[in-house]
Amino acid sequence: TVMKRGPVIIYDKDNGVKKAFRNIP
Repeated sequence: TVMKRGPVIIYDKDNGVKKAFRNIP
C-alpha cells in the first residue's frame, strides 16, 4: 500500500501500473 504511493504513481502516468506491480514482488 505504501509502495502504491511511490513508484506505482510514476508508472501510472506511463500506463505501466501492471508492470510496476509485477516488478515490485
